[in-house]
Amino acid sequence: MAPERLLVFEVRGAIGAFAAAVRRVPGLELIDEEELEEDDDSRPVMYLMVPDARALRELESLWRRYLAGELVRGETPWRDVFNLLRELRPWEPQDRVQPDEFDVLKEEISERDEAHPVRLEVELVFRVDDTTAREREAEVRTAITAANGVVVTRSRIPDIAYHALLVDLPTAAVRRIVERSFDSVAGLDAVMHVRPQSVATTVEVSDATDAEPAPVVGVLGEPILALLDGVPVAAHPALSNHLEVDDQFNQEPGAPVVDRYHGTAMASLIVHGDRNRSESAISRRIHVVPVLGARDQFPRDRLIVDVVYTAVRAMREGPEATA
Repeated sequence: MAPERLLVFEVRGAIGAFAAAVRRVPGLELIDEEELEEDDDSRPVMYLMVPDARALRELESLWRRYLAGELVRGETPWRDVFNLLRELRPWEPQDRVQPDEFDVLKEEISERDEAHPVRLEVELVFRVDDTTAREREAEVRTAITAANGVVVTRSRIPDIAYHALLVDLPTAAVRRIVERSFDSVAGLDAVMHVRPQSVATTVEVSDATDAEPAPVVGVLGEPILALLDGVPVAAHPALSNHLEVDDQFNQEPGAPVVDRYHGTAMASLIVHGDRNRSESAISRRIHVVPVLGARDQFPRDRLIVDVVYTAVRAMREGPEATA
C-alpha cells in the first residue's frame, strides 16, 4: 500500500452498507474487505486502493463535486458511496499512528526533557523494487537525522513485505508526531506506521515447576511444536527431558535463573498442562527459541518482527539461512 495511492474513507453508518455501495462501482477494491463485519463502531474507517496518484486526485475531485452538488448523470454509483461518508482524504499523519499508540507516546513523553530520546519503530511502505526502497529509506533517514534522531537498526524482509527502522528520536520530535504534524516523521509519504518499540507485557505467574516431574514413558519424539518466549529453566527436573533450547539470540547469559518466569511457565504448560490436574506429559520434546531476555523483555536493539522472522526461518532452513 503506497500512501500516494491510498484513500481513507471515514464511514457514516453501517460498514456493510458502505461495502455494498463500493461493490457497485466498477474497478474499486477495499483493503481487507474479506474481514468486514458489522459492529458497534460509530466512526468506522475503511481504506481504498486506487491505481495511481492520478486516480487518487480524480477521486478527491469527484468528492469535492459531490459536496458541491455537482455530480452528473452516470455518477449515481459514486453518489451512493459518498452518501455514506463523513470524510474522504488521503493517508495522513493521523493514520500512521494508531489511537492507542498515540496514548502510549503521550504518556512516554509527558514531563520529559525535550532532548530525551524515545525509541520508536518506523515502518516504511514496502517497495518491491530495491532501488526505490533504498531511496525511500534514505529520505526517512535524512528526516530522522534532521530531527536529531539516530537509526539504531533496520530490517527489510521481502518475503513478508516488511521494511522498518528502529530509531531514537528526541522528545521534541515525538511531540510533533503526537500532534499529527505534517512536518514530523509521521508526515513522510514513505512512512506507513510509527509506533512505540514493541515490548513484552509483564505478567504475574506462579512457580510453574514446583511440582514433581511427571514420569517419562519411553523415548520422547522429535519436536513438532516450537515455543518463542522467554528463557526457560531448562535444567529443572520437570522440564529437562522435554526441552530443546535453541538460543539463537544469546539470551540465556543475560537472563538470571531466578527471573526466568514466563518462558518456564509457558514451557511447563505445553509439556505438562495444568499441574493441578496431574495430566500426562506430552510424548514429544518442544523446540524453544528464547526471544525474551533479561526480565522477560525483547532485545532493545532489534525490531521484533525481524527477531521472530529470523527465528522461524532458522527453524525451517537451518541457522545458515539467516547468516
